[in-house]
Amino acid sequence: MNKWKIYVIAFASISLITVNLYLIMENKNKIPRTQLVALLSPMEQDLIESLEKPGVILSTNEEPIYFDEKIGSMGSLYVEKGQEVQFGDLLFTYENIEMETTIQQLNSQIDQLDLKISQLEEEIRTIVSIQNQLYQHNVSEEVGVTAFQNQQIDQYQVQILQKQHEIEALDFEKERYQDSLFAIENQQEELEVTSPVSGIIKEINALSNGALMTIVSDSLRAQGELTQLESQNITEGLKVKISAPNQQPIEGSLTRISNLPTKEPALDQEATYPFYVDWDFQQEEFKVGYHVNLSIIENEIHSALTIPQSGILTDEEGPYVLVIEEGYIVKREIELGISQNDDQHVTSGVLFRDMLVANPSGKADNHPFVTKLQIQEIDETARLAFRSKTLLTLMLQGFVQ
Repeated sequence: MNKWKIYVIAFASISLITVNLYLIMENKNKIPRTQLVALLSPMEQDLIESLEKPGVILSTNEEPIYFDEKIGSMGSLYVEKGQEVQFGDLLFTYENIEMETTIQQLNSQIDQLDLKISQLEEEIRTIVSIQNQLYQHNVSEEVGVTAFQNQQIDQYQVQILQKQHEIEALDFEKERYQDSLFAIENQQEELEVTSPVSGIIKEINALSNGALMTIVSDSLRAQGELTQLESQNITEGLKVKISAPNQQPIEGSLTRISNLPTKEPALDQEATYPFYVDWDFQQEEFKVGYHVNLSIIENEIHSALTIPQSGILTDEEGPYVLVIEEGYIVKREIELGISQNDDQHVTSGVLFRDMLVANPSGKADNHPFVTKLQIQEIDETARLAFRSKTLLTLMLQGFVQ
């Protein structure tokens, strides 16, 4: 081994031991100590501050269907409990014997009038045929029409006019019967009761004095509950994300917070207040009774500057971070916004271009620093460019610092 290498190693060892002994024994020394630190860069991301609440899917309304005894007696029932119905589907019918009898009578009278009108029209055609034969006979015989024949023709014409007047009178009477029939048939439509909404038959009470049946509409909403404090902080109109297992979440809006508690108030029990979430489109995957999670979005920030909470320290002046400036670690006070998991929004004091100390100790303000050597990042060509003596010199400087 060359003598200069031995001298260098010996000098380095003696210097390292001497300097460390001095630093250990002299507590008030002013020598800045180089810190080994890991660095991090601020990140840009969207942050959401939300209140998570359990919820349940409900129908927006229940439609009662009543039975009116004034219309008639119970006819046929076309639905059963639990059956899905669409708007306009037939639910049940009334029976009204008096109305049905009246309809039969009117139809019979109209048929009779049609028969009389047909008979009169046939009689008119017969008379016209006789008139034509009379004219044709005179023309073929090349004789003039006699006075008697003229009298016959006039009588036939009078008969035709009389029968036409009778037909007009019968037509007028027929129209009156048809108007009456049309009015009764309109009333007969009330005998067929159809569904006013699309939904599910919740119950049928054939013997009840109230609603005959109840239809739960297929227009859905979500319901949750807020504590007293939450009801004071949460406002109507906030965006809500509704999610359920194995289903895509959908976005809705908090449309109403009830002023009345869910249960009767009690001194030994905290009151909760129901709130309701609606959305604009029908979600076929959700059904009445499904349990869901409701994320009430209280605050939402796009493109927020965030850093890990582990990179933030706090003292009597407030939160701060350690920033790299011109080769030194510098303390910088910051202002904080909302947090999400381990990410903290920094509203001021840090820029995206800044390099921060990760997991700082708080004792490195205004000190130089080094970062951990990443062997895999060293280019082999660059390493070979240094002479062995130069490498040893650099290693010696590292030990001294």
